[in-house]
Amino acid sequence: MDARPIQHLIVALVALALASAVAWLSFASAGDTAQREAGAAAVDGNRGNEVVGDRGDAAKPAHRVRTAVALGAAYGGVASICGRVLDADGGPLIDALVGEALAPNPTSTTGDGDFVVELVDAPGAEAGARVRSLTLLVLAAGHAPSVTEHTIEGQARHDVGAIRLLRGGGLRGRITDRTGNSLALASVTVTPATPPPWSRSLDGAALVSPAATDAAGDYAFAHLPPGGYRVTASAPLMLSARSNPVQVQDGVDTEVDPIVLVSGLQLTGTVVDAGSGRPVEEFAASIRRAGPLDPQEKGTTTQQLRRRIEALRADAARAADAEAHAQQIRIAAELEARVPRAIAEASTQSVAMPSDPGPVVARPQGKFAFDGLEEGAYAIWIVAPTYQVARVEPVEVRRGVPGVEVRVALVSGCMVRGKVVSKRDGAAVAGAKIELMRELPASREQDQDQRRSLYPWFFARSGPQGIAVLATRTTPPAASSSRRRFPAAAS
Repeated sequence: MDARPIQHLIVALVALALASAVAWLSFASAGDTAQREAGAAAVDGNRGNEVVGDRGDAAKPAHRVRTAVALGAAYGGVASICGRVLDADGGPLIDALVGEALAPNPTSTTGDGDFVVELVDAPGAEAGARVRSLTLLVLAAGHAPSVTEHTIEGQARHDVGAIRLLRGGGLRGRITDRTGNSLALASVTVTPATPPPWSRSLDGAALVSPAATDAAGDYAFAHLPPGGYRVTASAPLMLSARSNPVQVQDGVDTEVDPIVLVSGLQLTGTVVDAGSGRPVEEFAASIRRAGPLDPQEKGTTTQQLRRRIEALRADAARAADAEAHAQQIRIAAELEARVPRAIAEASTQSVAMPSDPGPVVARPQGKFAFDGLEEGAYAIWIVAPTYQVARVEPVEVRRGVPGVEVRVALVSGCMVRGKVVSKRDGAAVAGAKIELMRELPASREQDQDQRRSLYPWFFARSGPQGIAVLATRTTPPAASSSRRRFPAAAS
């Protein structure tokens, strides 16, 4: 057998392998060159967007941008923002907090004041949106906060340049009562006089923590960004008051005119058992301002209807022509027909629980009091063990008029007891929330549509619809034995 064909085949295979190796090395070298060129172009492009001036030596920005590009690659290509924070003297600021205004985890600046923040898509926004707006917040000790808005395009790294913080200005003043006596431990807050451009992204009041007055009634705020502000003061048993707009300048402490607080009004009452008339000495009481003392804005639905009817009849009596007179009388008659229905609905409607009725505490002789109120119409809720929830409204509070003693008569209700257990092993579950609701019936139109539909399951409700008349939580051993009661009609 001739060995030459085998030798020729071996030589051909070796040549093919060498050619493949040379081709692969050439391709890799070209790829590395393209990658280096692209990286240089990215660095040059980011350097072109820098804010020049007060940035230190020329080599620092290039190093920082390269670092940002490397970190951005580690983020998987998502958008990021980089920059440098400088103090009031122009030097790098270390350990300053930088981040989006609504983001939970800000980043800290390095020893050179540099930062890189990875941008996260806002809830509800399209992931990887081409254009997005963000509010950048920078905080540092001894400096005023910095809030700036930026527009970001695409998924690249964006250099915002140098952010130089200011020392900020100060506000100081005193809180007194009407007689000129200083008020200690009064709460004082500072808010922007006019909404800043970024107010939709960040609450201006959140940038400055509230302060409390000292024994002399004095307060002070430091490191406020320059601009206009208002100072608001409040104290127990007092009505809150607010200053006129005050201008703050960088590096200047501004004195605010004294803020005078006046005593608030008081509303008192007694809670009794509707059957025996004896005081109920254990209950929770809460109050909510229902509105101002405007005759057209206070009262129950029935009271407002009757007030409107009287106004229409008065307008009809003053009408210049018969057509206007007839129109006013017709509208008044239509509203008059609604009064009986409003009365019936009010008598059968359950009283919804307030969101926070407060704790049930002992109250000797069934007395309660609310202090520091301003003029207006109020609604009062009373929640007591073994009784129905009671609501009294409207209760008018007027300055210069002796306070009215409110008397609340509670009616006994029914009680529901139960126990919440785990479906898996039957163990008692403590801390479970239990709500008792008066279910609202479906409308007549909805029932008719459901009967006519070929797909009645489209009308199925996902859960109970109604008014929560009772809310409690299970206690060990997970028995929902609420001490509060509700009307029998709600059981």
